[in-house]
Amino acid sequence: MERKIALCVSQWSADSTLYAWSYAKQYFLRKQRDATGAEVLSSLDKLYIVHVWKEGKKEKEKDKDKWCAGGPLLPSMRVALAKFPHHIVELEGQSVHSTLLDFAAREGIDIMVLGSKESKGTVQKLVQPGGMGASTSDTVKSKCKCPCLIIRPASARNEKMRIKSNANLGALLDAEARSRHMDGALAARLKATSMVVPAGDEVRKVCLAFESVEVGQHMLAWATKYCLFPDDEVYIVHCLSKSLMKLANKRGNEVGPEVVEEVEGDAVNVVSNTQLKEDPKSGLCDFLEENSIDLVIVGYATTSRLRKTLNLGQVSLSSHLLHHAPCPTLVIPFKSLSSEGSVPEALPPVAAPGEHAVGETSPRDAAPDASPAGRPGSAGITRRTSIGSPGASGSYPLAIISDEEEAGGAGRPGRAHSLRNALQSWRSIRTALGDRHSSDKPSAFAAAAGAAVDGDDEPAPYQNGGRRSSRGLTLSPEQDSAAAQYKRRIEEQEQEIAALRAKVLHLELALKKAQTGEDGSGA
Repeated sequence: MERKIALCVSQWSADSTLYAWSYAKQYFLRKQRDATGAEVLSSLDKLYIVHVWKEGKKEKEKDKDKWCAGGPLLPSMRVALAKFPHHIVELEGQSVHSTLLDFAAREGIDIMVLGSKESKGTVQKLVQPGGMGASTSDTVKSKCKCPCLIIRPASARNEKMRIKSNANLGALLDAEARSRHMDGALAARLKATSMVVPAGDEVRKVCLAFESVEVGQHMLAWATKYCLFPDDEVYIVHCLSKSLMKLANKRGNEVGPEVVEEVEGDAVNVVSNTQLKEDPKSGLCDFLEENSIDLVIVGYATTSRLRKTLNLGQVSLSSHLLHHAPCPTLVIPFKSLSSEGSVPEALPPVAAPGEHAVGETSPRDAAPDASPAGRPGSAGITRRTSIGSPGASGSYPLAIISDEEEAGGAGRPGRAHSLRNALQSWRSIRTALGDRHSSDKPSAFAAAAGAAVDGDDEPAPYQNGGRRSSRGLTLSPEQDSAAAQYKRRIEEQEQEIAALRAKVLHLELALKKAQTGEDGSGA
């Protein structure tokens, strides 16, 4: 699959660019062998080197060639990209992040690669990501419509990196620049303290962190298409919010093998399936460090400025990982997950909201005697509806939120079917926890209504698990929706209130008659 990758550069010799380019070259870009056996950029990757000039900068012409110059730890851009065909794009705009966002939308960039600087002050810790005082990488991540790979210098330094040896240092340093700018003492010192690179060709470990199977399927489909290599080891981590985690732990339910069944395919090597038992933010960072993960992929739901202001001090899971994860973070906006063609043929297609996979039975279309625990699933597998396992619709009943749940974000890749998804999830939760108003036990109001219509005869039997309405009509399970049940409960309460009012009025009249009788007898 062809992909367009944009590496955003402010200064080529800066530390942020040093680690961003080193990591992208080693772990992210696709490479192939040329006729001489050397590694070159694959023809499937189209690389853009993007630099933004601030509008009206006086020293633009003077510094035009300085931004691509190298430094003591990184050769010049011309030397470093000699075997990586690329397109240099110089932009000009008043705002750096706005210019980058316009370029990504105009050129159809698939992935933005940005180097992030270390936060030195407390101001950036107090502001919301993407707001006033936030870095360019935070702002681009929060507003960009395409996935962004954020690389911090601290996240690129791990136990897999070692000091570069004396032999391969000369291959990166330009001989002309070395003879012109360095003396013998400086060159000798650089040979001992050069940039860090991977110790060897090891298998890349990629972690997918998500909070619902439906979102995880879309994320894995996108990652298989644009990010994953054939030899990658994929670690699946299921994150629940604090409230849902407490409920799941209380009932003793865990994420079982159903998660791997939903997302594992021939093109993906899933080696671990884990459910976090603690706070997703700190627990996921510990998991990444313990398993030496090279790349973590998370989803992101964009929120309005008002919600960011109201949730001051609360950061999302993706924003927390950008500043604390021990490895680079690839953030995928949910808007990009709902694009067409994001599900490859190697993965099972994701059923649309309201639809079910082939051979799968919907909870409302099942037979009346089919219990939720024994309802057959796809491929003859009996699925158990519980807090931690997916129901017949293939989605988790409780894990319906996004990584922006604490920040007030939406929890679905697409907004068109959000109401339908919420109703389906609500039905699954109701089935798992036990419904007081089950189909075989009609409410008191429904029974009274049926008796009022049929007179002294017995109420007509309910068909296909439906309910009898206040008019005596039998409702099908499709018509027996959550809204209808809510309406019936309101009607029941109104009937009870009317009965109580009638009793109060009757007692008041009786009291008045009694008082009138006493007054008459006293006279």
